[in-house]
Amino acid sequence: EAVLTYSLPAQQEQPVVAAGRCNYPEQPTTDVSAIVPPDVRWELAPGTTMAAPRSGVAGPLTVDGNITSCYARTPSGALLAASNLVAELGNSTLDMDQLVSTKVTHTTGYDALNQRVQAWESGTTSRAVQPVQQIAGYRFLQFTGDWAVIEIVLRNTSGEMAGAMATLSYALAWEDDDWKLVPPVDGGNVPSLRLE
Repeated sequence: EAVLTYSLPAQQEQPVVAAGRCNYPEQPTTDVSAIVPPDVRWELAPGTTMAAPRSGVAGPLTVDGNITSCYARTPSGALLAASNLVAELGNSTLDMDQLVSTKVTHTTGYDALNQRVQAWESGTTSRAVQPVQQIAGYRFLQFTGDWAVIEIVLRNTSGEMAGAMATLSYALAWEDDDWKLVPPVDGGNVPSLRLE
């Protein structure tokens, strides 16, 4: 059984702490070639069967009502924010109003997404029953430091569709000292590609 390990240099410069509620060290980079944080660990997201990544250097720093926040303003932080959002969307016990207000930008698609969430919460529209899924991969489509577009690959791990994979593209913007989802204009999020 192979084990992947990371070693940190013995001497490190003291980081400059960025102003804001999350207080991550400033890491002005847009390099997505080395984004896996050295301390990443995978944990089952509360209320789901999906594992989500956690890191002391990329986030989340805060968990409130099982909703994560405070990610680093780096490619790693954006990736972990998107991955944790995927897991949180699968948690039927979460306060979806709080999830939307905490993790979604107030752009054109916000109202449509909020209406969809209100319909789920009121029971007028049922949330689709999702198969058990795990994050199987990712790809950066764009990263600037204020904006990221990340494709997350999900793999079904049970049921008659076990092994089937799909990708979802998530646009994230840096807003209020954190990465937040920029919803499509219609408030939806449809898989962009199905892999067989």
